[in-house]
Amino acid sequence: SMSLRGSSPAQVPVYLDGVLINRPDAGGANVGALNPQSLERIEVYRGSAPLTLGGASMGGAVHLHSGAGGGSVAGAATARSYGGLVFEGGGQTVTGPWTLSLRARALRADNDWEFADDRGTLYNADDDTISTRVNNDVRGGGGIASARRALGPGDLAISAIADFSEHGLPGYSVRQSETARGNSGLAQAQARWSTGRASGTRWREISAFTRFDHQGYEDPSGELSGRIRDRTDRALTVGTAASGAFSQDGAPAWRLELSHAGQKSQDRALTDGDFPDRTRTSGALAVQPAFGFFSERLLLSPGARLERNLDVEEGGPSDTLDATTLQFG
Repeated sequence: SMSLRGSSPAQVPVYLDGVLINRPDAGGANVGALNPQSLERIEVYRGSAPLTLGGASMGGAVHLHSGAGGGSVAGAATARSYGGLVFEGGGQTVTGPWTLSLRARALRADNDWEFADDRGTLYNADDDTISTRVNNDVRGGGGIASARRALGPGDLAISAIADFSEHGLPGYSVRQSETARGNSGLAQAQARWSTGRASGTRWREISAFTRFDHQGYEDPSGELSGRIRDRTDRALTVGTAASGAFSQDGAPAWRLELSHAGQKSQDRALTDGDFPDRTRTSGALAVQPAFGFFSERLLLSPGARLERNLDVEEGGPSDTLDATTLQFG
């Protein structure tokens, strides 16, 4: 999870290639399920984010941009301490008008290091010992594939990202669990057509995307939470966005977004293991032109964002929450 300037993770919107990856139940984003080596750059807004990205959220915003594979086929294998192994590789090729790239990674680690264990008695050194971390292993992998080509005055890019991991949950040092496990995964596919200022068109970007998130948590002995748990959370999101400029040589100044997300949670260890399904339908229109003065030494960028979120919780205490916000910046 991410926190900026003391905010909670739920107050920090996180975007991957312009797609909001926070869960539809207003929770935070699980950035641990994403391989950072598949990213080209990371933008962090510690104050208010641009209105075309998401507006003045409580905790700023983080925008993750994925990258493409290298210009040639390459691979590497790395051995680390505590049973760590990482295999990664990728490459790029040109087929007709298309440039195809792929990058993949697989990893494992035992993470069974030794540590000073005070047995939970901070002021009694007689029972101190050296213990080994148990149930702290991790297995995972993923990759990113993309196909790009020129199309009209812009470029068309079709990309897919997938990452998954399965890991132990040892808990606290004085009460390690040998059976609790966790797993997570994400998959995102996007088709995006974009142009630059030199294209001479007012359109800047048109995109459509779909995203799937999975998080699982199993504690068959109830050692961590005090109760037996076997919970999974799954969320599916589809959406589209378009942005453009007011002049042919201007920067993007407006953006329209539409998305629909549904989340289903289940705990098979409970008698009634089905939680209320949640859905969120969102739409936003942001306008933020830029004006330069004194040979661009002074830049003023006023803007407004109109956003509407319709949250529905089937069978919940409050079935529907309809919120409309208007922001100025």
